[in-house]
Amino acid sequence: MTTTYIDLPNSLIAHGPYVHREVALHSFFIEADRGKVQKFLDDGFETPSGGAVKYQLLTKKLLLSAANIGVVTSNGDPTREGIISEIDVGLWAVAIRTKPFSWTPRSIPLWLFVDSGAAMAAGREVYGFPKGMGIMKVPGNAPSNAGFSVNAQVFPNFGPGERASVEPVFEARPETGVQEAEAPPVLSSVQDAYNATINSLDPFDDKDLGLDDMKENALGATLFSGVKMAFLKQFPAIEDTRNACYRAIVEADSKTTDFRGAGFTSASFEVNIHSYASHDFQGTLGIQPGWQSVGRSLWGDFDFDMEFGEVVHQS
Repeated sequence: MTTTYIDLPNSLIAHGPYVHREVALHSFFIEADRGKVQKFLDDGFETPSGGAVKYQLLTKKLLLSAANIGVVTSNGDPTREGIISEIDVGLWAVAIRTKPFSWTPRSIPLWLFVDSGAAMAAGREVYGFPKGMGIMKVPGNAPSNAGFSVNAQVFPNFGPGERASVEPVFEARPETGVQEAEAPPVLSSVQDAYNATINSLDPFDDKDLGLDDMKENALGATLFSGVKMAFLKQFPAIEDTRNACYRAIVEADSKTTDFRGAGFTSASFEVNIHSYASHDFQGTLGIQPGWQSVGRSLWGDFDFDMEFGEVVHQS
């Protein structure tokens, strides 16, 4: 059930759909622990739905994406016309929805950081993006062999008297001691870019997933359906924040509207993902600390619209 949204003068939320132009994206492929990532997904979807909704991890690696978006605006709110820019960096899992069943892969955000309060508010409140604020350094053009960094407020430790501090969270840099090579040919279609992304994430074998022809069917669904995202959207209850006053599993589509190219960088990269008590990437996802070699970055130069979504399950 929905009701009219009350637009007060102090609202940060413009109404969707949301238009994103001049997107410079760089993606890195990160080793993680399959069991821990699957538990993360089950805790966020299967458990709160009472088993009605399940997403099964499709790939051996997670996606670390760094997007510098030059233009973000509303395509459905003439009362709040205007443009912001946004930097968005985060870790994503790619999964198949096995309950209720669908071949189309879902991109599921696990941790996200943005540099805009409006982007954080709209992302969390409208869709359920797990967005937090960060201090970003991300290239504004693609392809780029420059590194990137995200600093954010974290708790290194939890306990009485422990204070939060701003610390490095994600870092990427060209790999030291590795000479740049000639970049592979530019990928000229959205289908080729999606294919390169899925293959770089290293899908599990069909026998590991327990579903026949999983990889082929999932790739085919991706090529023709665009990027579908899944979220746990919830709000704490004011009476007791251990309870939720609203909780739903929702999905929405991101549709590419202009594709100018994609490919792999000439430089190879190494990535450092720092874990803290409040941001325990090692404990919850199995990402090892320290610098790890991740090979070439997959870049993209495109525009997209973030469309309205649907409720899959509400409890």
